[in-house]
Amino acid sequence: MMGLMTEDGKSIEPKKKAVDEDLLKEVISMLPNGRIEATEPKNVLTKMMVEGRADKLLELLKTLFGTYIEKDNYGGISASKTKTLVMTLMLEEKK
Repeated sequence: MMGLMTEDGKSIEPKKKAVDEDLLKEVISMLPNGRIEATEPKNVLTKMMVEGRADKLLELLKTLFGTYIEKDNYGGISASKTKTLVMTLMLEEKK
């Protein structure tokens, strides 16, 4: 196994940090027990990671969802043809 290296090829030992045992147990309890591929949703239509301002991300979501909305001949949303979707959303503030 290779360790961390600097640009000039010198080896670096990773710094050890204290672990919050309670937080670690909580995170472990949230992880699925089985294979991640077997957890819902199984048939992912779109998976992406995008960085940008909130207003730009909102425009992206509007565009993305527009591709999954079926319209009738009069331009209205066709409730019978538009499929029900499940959305998993994770937002993180950029540091």
